[in-house]
Amino acid sequence: MPKIDFTPSPYFGVPTALVDEFLKEADEKKLKILLYILRHAPRTVTVEELCRAGGASVSATELIVEYWKESGVLGGVVAEPKSAPAPSRKKPDAVEVAKAAETDETLSFLLKRAQELMGRTLTRSETEALFSVYSWAGVPADAFLLMLQYCVSIGKGNMRYVEKLAYSWQDEGVSTYEEAERKINELKAADKAEAKVKSVVGIEGRNLTTSEKEHLRRWINEWGFGWDLITAAFERTAEKTGKASFAYMNGILKKWRELGIKKKKDLDKEQAKPAKAAANRSFSEADVKAYEEWGRKKLKEANEK
Repeated sequence: MPKIDFTPSPYFGVPTALVDEFLKEADEKKLKILLYILRHAPRTVTVEELCRAGGASVSATELIVEYWKESGVLGGVVAEPKSAPAPSRKKPDAVEVAKAAETDETLSFLLKRAQELMGRTLTRSETEALFSVYSWAGVPADAFLLMLQYCVSIGKGNMRYVEKLAYSWQDEGVSTYEEAERKINELKAADKAEAKVKSVVGIEGRNLTTSEKEHLRRWINEWGFGWDLITAAFERTAEKTGKASFAYMNGILKKWRELGIKKKKDLDKEQAKPAKAAANRSFSEADVKAYEEWGRKKLKEANEK
């Protein structure tokens, strides 16, 4: 970035093109990242700074910077054709974390609050993991604490699990408090659904496999089935296979979906059709046999004459 000398001021300039051409088009993250760059010019800002400022993942942040460059809005501010190189994602050491916490109030607060939520002092590796998430995952502090509270509530209050979850959220683009809240509500619903289906099919002593979880998610979230039909599908599966086969249940529910069956009453109505058809078919066959017998009798009488 160019080195421009200017007197520190409580104000900073914004390109007119931002207001004239991009105000309606640009979303919140794009605006936050642009304003952060403009505010700190001529200092070169790092990708991790922009992640925290915009609440976006590393990849999303880099794309946003390129967006503003290609639009020409950053043409006179950013000199290099590429954004500032991101630091290595290796784990920082405890000394580095302590030094960062001295000047970063948000990081210091997170370290303190994390210990309160977990009810103990963080280990060295946990402290390093928290710093890594804070620096790289692009999860805002309030969203991070919400995620940590959830992990503690399900008995997985260790920073390694939190770190893994944070990076999975990064890949999914979860980068605001509202998105984190929605994600946690989905996770809670999934946990409740897993416990329910394990009770229905009699699974004990183990968690659902990844494949089983995907089936369950599809039945509830995509196909919109309630527990009455899921239970009915299990009962039919048990009758046919003698076991709790999620793949077999999936086949049954897929067929019901194709038939437009959405509730138990729809299933009851559909199941009544074969019985009625069979009754009609039996009646018709009896009629045919009676008619044939009548025909043979008449033919015999005619021959005897």
